[in-house]
Amino acid sequence: MRIFTFFAAFAALFLSFSSYAHADDITVAANRTTHIGQMSIYYQEDCGNPAKPTVTYSPKPAHGTIRVEWKAAALGKKAKSGCAGKNAYGLSVWYTPNAGYRGKDYVKIGMRSVTYGTNSHYMAWKLNITVK
Repeated sequence: MRIFTFFAAFAALFLSFSSYAHADDITVAANRTTHIGQMSIYYQEDCGNPAKPTVTYSPKPAHGTIRVEWKAAALGKKAKSGCAGKNAYGLSVWYTPNAGYRGKDYVKIGMRSVTYGTNSHYMAWKLNITVK
């Protein structure tokens, strides 16, 4: 079973709107909840965090459920501006397939945060899920 951890970073320097989409193919075990990864937003200039974002699902998974939790995690080595290793809040994501289900599922998780007045940052994570 492959578990993918995902961190993304956005800098709110000059843009009033930034957007990012990422897609992953993942495989999870049937009949159990799997931690898929972490979606994080932080800001280069101070490594700070925005307020808790608005989360959307479009579409929701057809053969299971997604659960997200707003929690802190250490930023990875690819974090910019001296932020590596520092804690940043993000959405920790879990997927639970319907009981007995094996096959394909799909979900797109959107995360929008607003900081610095009206600046808006959006990230979408597309998950092509195979349940075995």
